[in-house]
Amino acid sequence: MKKLISVILCFAVLVGVLAFAGCKKNNDGQDTTADGSTAAPAVSTEPETSTAESTTTKPAAKPAQAQVSPAPTTGAHIVTLPAASATEKPNAASSTGWNGTGTYKVGSGSGQLRPGEYYIVKNSSKSSVYVWNGKMKDDSGEPLACEITLDGKTHTLVTVESGYVLYISGCKFISASVEHPKAVNGKYAPGTYKIGRDIPKDEYIVKRISGLYCGLGFKKSIDPYVQNVANDFEMFDVSTYYTLSKDGYVEITGCEFYDADSCSMASIGCDGTTPAMYKVGKDIKAGTYTITPDGSGKSYYAVASSPEAVEPAQLKKATNVTVSDGEYVYFFRATMKYCKNPNSGLDPDATLPQE
Repeated sequence: MKKLISVILCFAVLVGVLAFAGCKKNNDGQDTTADGSTAAPAVSTEPETSTAESTTTKPAAKPAQAQVSPAPTTGAHIVTLPAASATEKPNAASSTGWNGTGTYKVGSGSGQLRPGEYYIVKNSSKSSVYVWNGKMKDDSGEPLACEITLDGKTHTLVTVESGYVLYISGCKFISASVEHPKAVNGKYAPGTYKIGRDIPKDEYIVKRISGLYCGLGFKKSIDPYVQNVANDFEMFDVSTYYTLSKDGYVEITGCEFYDADSCSMASIGCDGTTPAMYKVGKDIKAGTYTITPDGSGKSYYAVASSPEAVEPAQLKKATNVTVSDGEYVYFFRATMKYCKNPNSGLDPDATLPQE
């Protein structure tokens, strides 16, 4: 009986040792058990890329809104503040005139930069703008500042509070109460504008100037340390009409804005045959048009009473559409041609009868 008990105890000890060995981790902290775990895999935060594009994804004729996590309102990112140099100007700041390259302390003391909103204009191909709140530091005690990028933009707006430090290089800046962004020769260049002050609420023609990204970002605050849920973006795949109706600030990227009352699509290089949005009675005449896809399988078109009402439909074959004054015609990855004999049911370039 004792021998039987001893055998059972030895067997139990052996099973325990084997179980422990099966769960033991290797030296680099990786579990050496088989891939039968039910734990969920890590989710990548990097955007997925694919060489195969969907043929059913609608373009952003009616600007799409992107949902993202909270981020600094100016599109800034956190970096180490550059070391102060001979350009530091803590006692030479002007709240009423233009200031140049330098490091400025914000406060109410003599010579300090007054708290408030500032208009920063890039005047060099190499420019840098940093804002430090005077508090954030890395593990070694170095200041951690918000870098405000000006790539592809002519200017920006920023709000600074007492205790902040503003680092400027390759730019000039002035209080926005003295000078602020505005249209130059009827054009609003890429940059940040305060809606209602710098740019009126109105209908505009949007001209694409970048092949990579063309769109608008809206925000309530331009203090880089004020967190907004930056989910209000609108993107454009072609030159288009757009009605600006929101409040706050708008950041124009990869495109130019023109007052629609004093500008036409022809004036920005869209002749009525190339992909864009056109206003009937202004850019093109009323009548019947043939819209022909480019064969990519990603062609879209729409006819609507306003830019906001545009809902693109996939264009699989050449299609005739009849439009009236005041309507808007949009097409993407396609061409458009006026039908001289619409009652015939076919245009020389069409493959379908009139809709």
